[in-house]
Amino acid sequence: NGHKRIYFLARDGYYPYIAATQLCQAMEYDIECKYLSLSRYSLRIPEFHLMKEQCVDRICLGGIDVTFEKVMKRAGLTDAECLSIAKECGYKDSMHDILSYSTIMELKPVLRSNKHFLKMVYSHSEHAYSDTISYLRQEGLFDGLSFAIADSGWIGSIQQSLKNLIHSVNPSINFEGYYFGLYDLPDKASASNYHAFYFGPGNHILRKMRFCNCLYEAVLSAPEGMTVSYECTDNTYRPVLADRFNVNHDLIKYNQQALQMFLDVVISKKEFLSYTCPSLSGRLLECLMASPDITEAAYWGNLIFSDDVIDYRSQRVARPLTDEDIRNQRIFNKILNMLGLKHDTIHESAWIEGSIVLGHNRRTDMLHAHMYKFLVYLKKYIKWVIK
Repeated sequence: NGHKRIYFLARDGYYPYIAATQLCQAMEYDIECKYLSLSRYSLRIPEFHLMKEQCVDRICLGGIDVTFEKVMKRAGLTDAECLSIAKECGYKDSMHDILSYSTIMELKPVLRSNKHFLKMVYSHSEHAYSDTISYLRQEGLFDGLSFAIADSGWIGSIQQSLKNLIHSVNPSINFEGYYFGLYDLPDKASASNYHAFYFGPGNHILRKMRFCNCLYEAVLSAPEGMTVSYECTDNTYRPVLADRFNVNHDLIKYNQQALQMFLDVVISKKEFLSYTCPSLSGRLLECLMASPDITEAAYWGNLIFSDDVIDYRSQRVARPLTDEDIRNQRIFNKILNMLGLKHDTIHESAWIEGSIVLGHNRRTDMLHAHMYKFLVYLKKYIKWVIK
């Protein structure tokens, strides 16, 4: 599409960045590949004051083991500020209790009408804004060169946050995003600016059902910790990391060696470079993600993962679950909880198939897990078609 520069976004874009850099050289493409250190958190915090009250929609989202404290941390609040808002909202003694999805949705109007909470959010946001824009400017996003971004994907929110920040400086800058997969797009987003390889919002329901984005992220990540903000030292803007190293650092470095071996073979036999092979990718992924054996579930399931915008209280991607926990994951129970008709505490697993295999590995439980995922993506597909 005529792009001269591609920004691969941390941290899921790390392996694609390594591969693309070498492939562009081998194919003699006139494309510059750059690695951009950011995260949903590092972009959303400075974005919040631009969104005003709508920022609450980015803060009150579902997830694994969401608590009131986690919701406050998504907003960038300090521990003291979290406690202050918890007292105001009646959560002082239940800050660490797991919230149901319906309860999280009920929090939205409460926080949207809390001027004290919004004032804190805007203050942290305005403080982070200048350094974030300066980092993006330093990395060339305001140079006037045609560029695109590349990332794992899922719902395209990081592209929207990046666009909002860029447009706050120069509304004329537009860019496209290229992703491994997309379940959905942000409201009012132009579909022509989002491109997916393996599945998109309007197709491949079965691929989505047999895919696990959490396992994908746990395996395909960068060796460094998550970017939380930016700072200027020696006239250079640098990312501030939550931790120096990714908790899965050793495996990531091992995987990087395996990737290099693969790239060496592909580049030496250039006829391979014309293959995209989404169907082959799918068969390989589905064997692991949707129906792992116990050895695979134990090995890959031991990776540490957080599904939230902050690496907060991470857990094993195939979290150990009791029989009761797994029964609570069954389709009708989960639907009733989502509708607010039941209020069970559901202990979610980032990779439910792995957790089931490591448990009693009942076929019924696996069937329920796949049925639930199928209905979730069928609902998203119908909404997409209607929209």
